[in-house]
Amino acid sequence: MITVDTAVAGMRERDPRNGMKELLSGSIFSKIPYLPQILSRPRWSASFVLDGGVPKLENIVVYGQGPMPLIDVTASLGKSAVTWTDLRWIRESWKGPIIIKGVLIADDARRAVDEGASAIVVSNHGARQLDCVLPTIRALPEIVAAVGGKTEILMDGGIRRG
Repeated sequence: MITVDTAVAGMRERDPRNGMKELLSGSIFSKIPYLPQILSRPRWSASFVLDGGVPKLENIVVYGQGPMPLIDVTASLGKSAVTWTDLRWIRESWKGPIIIKGVLIADDARRAVDEGASAIVVSNHGARQLDCVLPTIRALPEIVAAVGGKTEILMDGGIRRG
């Protein structure tokens, strides 16, 4: 499965509420408002320090550097983009089934099928990736009309929003 629509980090509402940005980066002063929360969880704080602090994403390996640190995700997403040329290259390299996830537009669904997708997933990732993105249930009829008989169509959550 290839996810094609995550060019920005998701807006997980708990992250700003919990001070994720301030706690993972920034100065020591930006962390002060969260000190009571940290001190009230000594076991978690000790485990965090003993585990090496900010986690690494073991499933994303940066060549020559190892697993990507969680802090680098936003910058990395900003540098990456999946293109139709990438899909063509993957199709030539991989003879097995390819599923394209993150399709919300009929033209993209047709193109995915033309490029060799075995199935497509109509997905807006719970509408966290971009504000006001089209609900999947509204995108589905147009996509079915465009490629209905040519490939399997799946739909994942985000009928209204995450």
